[in-house]
Amino acid sequence: MLNNQLPNFQGTTQFRIYHSSPNQKPPPRNRFTAGLAGLATGSVILASKGKYLISALKLTKFASLSSMILTVGAYTAFYGFPYAVGMTSLILIHESGHALVMKRMGIPFSPMVFVPFMGAAVAMKKQPRDAYQEALVAFGGPVLGSL
Repeated sequence: MLNNQLPNFQGTTQFRIYHSSPNQKPPPRNRFTAGLAGLATGSVILASKGKYLISALKLTKFASLSSMILTVGAYTAFYGFPYAVGMTSLILIHESGHALVMKRMGIPFSPMVFVPFMGAAVAMKKQPRDAYQEALVAFGGPVLGSL
């Protein structure tokens, strides 16, 4: 009888025994761990290069619009267009709240810069006079977003 043939015993269960060899491939990773590893790698790259991306976007005349379109495109690739427009609109409203309060307080600020999967930023060009003004600027975004 050959090695890979088993005797046929009536009424018994047959088992085939495999021996592992050193050349055996490791089991394939599932999609979740592969996606998680890709997301972690992308996050590290984006965090390390994010300051260069923000600096490059600030140099253009249409920094807000171009970064907003880039953000919509990035969200669309993962979640679809309706989600992308909705999420970017919520971020725009939130950042507009900060910008409106800064304008009302007379604090100069830079254009909004959107960074995909991280949010957006409106930088103050001059510091507020006191902590009260800074708190009002901080609360501007959440207040406008909740209306």
